Amino acid sequence: MKILIVDDNGDDRRLLRYIIENKGHEAVEAEDGLDGLRMARIHSPDLIISDALMPIMDGFQFLRAVKEDEKLKTVPFIFYSAIYRADKDVDLAIALGAEAYIIKPKEPADFWDEVEIILREQRKGKAITPELITEEEEYLKRYGEVVAAKLEEKIAEREKEIATRSRRRRRP
Repeated sequence: MKILIVDDNGDDRRLLRYIIENKGHEAVEAEDGLDGLRMARIHSPDLIISDALMPIMDGFQFLRAVKEDEKLKTVPFIFYSAIYRADKDVDLAIALGAEAYIIKPKEPADFWDEVEIILREQRKGKAITPELITEEEEYLKRYGEVVAAKLEEKIAEREKEIATRSRRRRRP
């Protein structure tokens, strides 16, 4: 198989490349969704594994572009992400056409076992095909909810850090 890895973190891309090549497959890399879309069009991968949070074009936008492309829309797409991990994130990914959403980090053997199970189920036709989001308004609404939730989470983390630093400064 030819597998496209899309992740802005070079270390994560190298690890996935190592796993994929050790399983006898070819790996192609891209560092963001826009580059991923270009590489997918050039290389016609058999599988796409993508991070969710990336600059320029994030994973959700990338997935949406892949599923709108006539030549790419049937390529299985798996998210592999550490940042977006809430139910809303996973639900949006599936509603946009992703086959699965794997949470980082995962041991290499466990990761590959999960990928193989996903691909086997897809080949058997057992993959659940939800009603995909096709309307722009619905996509923007749900995407906005995911991004807003992530922003709120980051703000809460930052406020907690500031409060902790403030308490440390006040101690004699």
